[in-house]
Amino acid sequence: MDGGSLADVIQVQKCIPESVLSVIVRKLLHGLSYLHGVRHLVHRDIKPANLLMDLKGEPKITDFGISAGLENSMAMCATFIGTVTYMSPERIRNESYSYPADIWSLGLALFECGTGEFPYIAYDGPVNLMLQILDDPSPSPSKEKFSSEFCSFIDACLQKDPEARPTAEQMLTIHYYLLFDGADEEEWQQAKSLYKEGSVFSFSGKQYSGMNDIFSVLSDVRRKLAGKWPPEKLIHVVEKLQCRAHGKSGVAIRVSGSLIAGNQFIICGDGMQVEGLPNFRDLNVDIPSKRMATFKEQFVIEPGDAIGCYYISNQELYIISQ
Repeated sequence: MDGGSLADVIQVQKCIPESVLSVIVRKLLHGLSYLHGVRHLVHRDIKPANLLMDLKGEPKITDFGISAGLENSMAMCATFIGTVTYMSPERIRNESYSYPADIWSLGLALFECGTGEFPYIAYDGPVNLMLQILDDPSPSPSKEKFSSEFCSFIDACLQKDPEARPTAEQMLTIHYYLLFDGADEEEWQQAKSLYKEGSVFSFSGKQYSGMNDIFSVLSDVRRKLAGKWPPEKLIHVVEKLQCRAHGKSGVAIRVSGSLIAGNQFIICGDGMQVEGLPNFRDLNVDIPSKRMATFKEQFVIEPGDAIGCYYISNQELYIISQ
């Protein structure tokens, strides 16, 4: 690959900004999801040196020389092979392992790329390194220096118990929706980044332009509908969804459904099912009793400045309070 590996990038740049790393992670997760779910392969050597980039910013997973094939999703490997530095605890203990071992390795690789530092002391030899991985608490990025999304994502990857780690497919859902997963005002503030100064938002017969004005209106709607919480926040129950191409590279989306109070951000209503998103039946939610309003929304997303990033250029929101 003409852009080198992520190891080459951090050797020159020291670390990779979260906004760039976010795009890379999403595409790597698609690759791992295919590797695990379709090919039934455990890579066994995920590390920055094996994550390559081209000059367009497209990442690729490479070096499948020691990957292991599994007959099905429940099968396990039982061999000790790969780079010790990024090896998961279950592999170091020489236990049977499966796809979660790659998730651990990905978490360590992303930690190193995001912070510019490998979280363990690696120069005292492989035995000491393995003892650290087994005995020390899992590393976590500084919550003062990094966003809660990045920290939570790494924490999910670096669970000591392999069964507690999400799959690559589940991590894709976390990656997309973690921004809204909480009542924390700091997390809500980051919703502003979905808009640009040229964005237009229409609500209640008025138009608002620019990220600051749009965010102010959305915050006011949020407060009026549900007040200030925790423990509960506003849930979008998506009951109808339509998408179509818009212009050369945009996407127009039309959504309708209900707004209820709860502890998710977005769930599927009756007749809707999206892989990775919970359904109201799975959560045992009684929508009529919790419905605070119904909504209709249409918006257009356009490519942003960074590769793979989109922003909302035009949005119309209609809310009918109960």
